[in-house]
Amino acid sequence: MTSLKPLLKSPARLISLGLMLVSAAYLVLGEKPGAALEAARALKTAGGKPDLGQSVTIGLYFGFAVALVGSLGLLTTARWWDRPLMKPPRIQAIGSGISGRVFWIGVVGAMVLAGGLRWNLARGSLWWDELWNIKYTMVGNFRPDARKDGALVFREAPWEMTVWHYSKPTNHPPMAVASRLSLDAWREISGGMSGSFNEVAARLPSLLAGLATMVVVALLLREWGFGAGGLVAAFLIAIHPWHIRYGTEARAYSLIVLCVALGCFFLTRALRSGAWRWWILFGMNQFLLIWTLPISCLFSAGFFAAAVVLVFRTWREQKDRWAALGRLVVVNVVAGLAFLVVFLPNLLQAMGWGKVNDHQYLTQGLLVDTLCQFAFGIARHWGESEDAAGLVSVERMRVAYPVLFAMTALSMGAALVWGAVLLWRKARAGAVVFGFLLAAGVGYLLLTWKLEQHFYPRYLIYLFVPGVACVAVGAGEAVRSAKWKPLVAGVFLLIFAHFTWPQTRLLNTRSYAPFREVAGAARDLAGPDGMIACHGLGGRVISMYDKEILFTNSLPELKAVTKKAEWKGKSLYLIVGYREFNATHEGAGDGFVLIDDPSLFEQVAAFRGIEDLFYFRIYRYLPNAG
Repeated sequence: MTSLKPLLKSPARLISLGLMLVSAAYLVLGEKPGAALEAARALKTAGGKPDLGQSVTIGLYFGFAVALVGSLGLLTTARWWDRPLMKPPRIQAIGSGISGRVFWIGVVGAMVLAGGLRWNLARGSLWWDELWNIKYTMVGNFRPDARKDGALVFREAPWEMTVWHYSKPTNHPPMAVASRLSLDAWREISGGMSGSFNEVAARLPSLLAGLATMVVVALLLREWGFGAGGLVAAFLIAIHPWHIRYGTEARAYSLIVLCVALGCFFLTRALRSGAWRWWILFGMNQFLLIWTLPISCLFSAGFFAAAVVLVFRTWREQKDRWAALGRLVVVNVVAGLAFLVVFLPNLLQAMGWGKVNDHQYLTQGLLVDTLCQFAFGIARHWGESEDAAGLVSVERMRVAYPVLFAMTALSMGAALVWGAVLLWRKARAGAVVFGFLLAAGVGYLLLTWKLEQHFYPRYLIYLFVPGVACVAVGAGEAVRSAKWKPLVAGVFLLIFAHFTWPQTRLLNTRSYAPFREVAGAARDLAGPDGMIACHGLGGRVISMYDKEILFTNSLPELKAVTKKAEWKGKSLYLIVGYREFNATHEGAGDGFVLIDDPSLFEQVAAFRGIEDLFYFRIYRYLPNAG
């Protein structure tokens, strides 16, 4: 009985024991991988790929096998890493410089403002990536059933698809799980039919994560002694167009930003108290971070490296340093083992991707665009085509409002530098963590460039929290006088809000991409008996808004649809989006020989989104022309 006391008193030992027992139980009771391995080898020999079920069976078995060995190793070595840890002597309470009442009133006000600025996007049409997940991982889709003469029958997406479908990196499992649960609750409450979905319900987890980020960043800066900076950060996140966009969509980027903020907060508390609960929360956050997006491993490594440095800086006694390092290593090992269990099936699928076919690689111009998105939430440049009309760019704003642009850029730059200086002087731990996260971001850019991987600015959204925090500290703590702080911070926020308002207004008047709007308009034009087709990219997912919409991706397929409409004597309306991509895409591009012929297709409507690629046109087919 005495031997059980250390186990019962140590939460880390209990977690390790739980992981060991679950792993052992699965290895004994779960499906064995023998048949799946043989089938996968046969498929590979025939030039195919293992199916999802085989990947899950193989991945879970070997994932749990590694977890069993790892958890046994942790329990065996517990006497070395599970040691008493004194509370750090160097940590002192730091005044936040602002009353709790004012702080919370301001944070709640920022959240209300944020909710209002995000509502239009939250209820607007889903865009391609979101609809792909609705179709394959969250809801399901309608498919022809040969047993019912080709009639469309709804097939629900199994939970196996929600957690492990990884034919492409479009599925972010934690957000897919959260959105699916939200959609299930919406259908239960509203009485929605199987296969129905609601945009707000799908995006609710992302929206809540975005609102929570404001609270966590504000608390983090207050914890570091910058109460005013915390309030400025909450309002800056609320009005920042980049976060309005990615803090809303049913994708993982809002969750990533929250995880970065939580990682900073949990690590700060762990270093200040040494308590197991904060180390465990830090480890859980590391797990969620890398499970959400695998590229997060670089940033979780940044957190780990920063923690190692700060452990040596925080504790004077060598025994305490080793005890703290033991806790840090153990929670990260457990996080890694848990990640391997849940994600190994996905990794097995990823091994069959080959080179990702994408047109966007890291260039100097794209890097500048990323900086513009970070600073203002506005793209650097849009072309002069009809598709880009009405879009906001930094270049256009600089030419149209040179004084306002200079004021905004200078105030942002000055606040960033001064905030970094203040962090280094007064909250060295925060500066160290942010520094390692920045190093991870630079490392990711170098790897992306060297390996020629596709890149979008949102892939660096991990650095949004460090950037906003530094700017907010610089603006909120620009002067020492408590009397002048609100004025200086308020002027800064007004300048930023004024410069970014055209982009904010755009986000509050358009959907991401008008899939819902264009599908509805095409149905109104075609009538209940007319035919609708969508050509190229976008055609497979728009059917989630109208299951009768056909898909064409080549010249022969487009010709076949026009012939079918003529033969049946039905009107035909063709939807085309992503014009630049589709026109240059092998296969879909050939179809524009017909689409661009004014004697065959007449444009009758157009709908805009928040990017030039999201401009959709509706054409009417002219079968009797000439």
